[in-house]
Amino acid sequence: MMSHGQGDSEEKSMSLVVSLPSVISFLTGLILLSGYSCMDLKHRKVPNRFIAGTATIGVVVVLLTGEILENWIVYLSATSCMLVISYLLFHIGAMGGADAKASLVVGLVSPGLMFGSLGSPVFEGVLISCLEILVMMGIGYGVYRCRENCEDTIPLIPALLIGYLSVQLLAML
Repeated sequence: MMSHGQGDSEEKSMSLVVSLPSVISFLTGLILLSGYSCMDLKHRKVPNRFIAGTATIGVVVVLLTGEILENWIVYLSATSCMLVISYLLFHIGAMGGADAKASLVVGLVSPGLMFGSLGSPVFEGVLISCLEILVMMGIGYGVYRCRENCEDTIPLIPALLIGYLSVQLLAML
């Protein structure tokens, strides 16, 4: 089963790759981000215990599919990239702790392109992580600019969900 850049090294364009493990990883990421988004919209916070518990379940599910072991370079590069970017954005106050943790969870359970391959697993992990964060921050900035009274925090996890879905679905075109 090939996925996430496994295969012919001469391949230069993106290819569509659909496998049961990639579908399970995608659905795991989608379900987790949807749950986090609902809590973020309703309460403006997502408890650490909830994130830790659901992330653990997500990682176990993905481990059982073999996806992490088969594509460990994508997982490592995406998770590392999400960790660094999320930490920096959290440190400067551009995102909250739950936003940073949710970003990291995406890197852990559903990194890179779930239904495609860019050829280089490191490039794929870093590029896709950056695009998802960029969409999240762009939507957050747009919402911030459109609101007249921005004293409340802006829920960014729903924007991360939109970024995640956009990148994954655009890759299938």
